[in-house]
Amino acid sequence: MPASRLAKTMSEKKEVVTWIEQHGEAPARAATFFQNERGWKISAAQVCYWWKQRDAIKKTPVSNLRLKGAGASHA
Repeated sequence: MPASRLAKTMSEKKEVVTWIEQHGEAPARAATFFQNERGWKISAAQVCYWWKQRDAIKKTPVSNLRLKGAGASHA
């Protein structure tokens, strides 16, 4: 059974950030748009997180999947 959630690529994250900038800086509306128009399984909370991290996302190469330092830390 496939996972219900798939990781989004950095280019997809950049697309979401750009959409928010062009459509009035409303992360929750962006989540609804990408859910309905693209069929993405994405939460408003995740989009809000990307919005808060927008500067780092813009600087990160599209070849990266994750932001540097994101996720669980390993002790």
